[in-house]
Amino acid sequence: MWHAPALLAILMVASCSSDGDVTGSTDNKCAVETIPSYNPKSLEQCIAACRKCDVNSTRASCSTSCTFKGAR
Repeated sequence: MWHAPALLAILMVASCSSDGDVTGSTDNKCAVETIPSYNPKSLEQCIAACRKCDVNSTRASCSTSCTFKGAR
């Protein structure tokens, strides 16, 4: 009977681990190489850089990420 709480604890700890592949964490170097005059506060530029530099990105996830970062 103790298996269920132990499994739940393991899943909770595993979900908290960070990995390097997070959509929206655009590498600034990649962004500047993609758009030479890159302005992270420009929504369209931020989305374009996100789509180009992030492996698993979609327009919706990049838009959300850029908006949270303050792009308008």
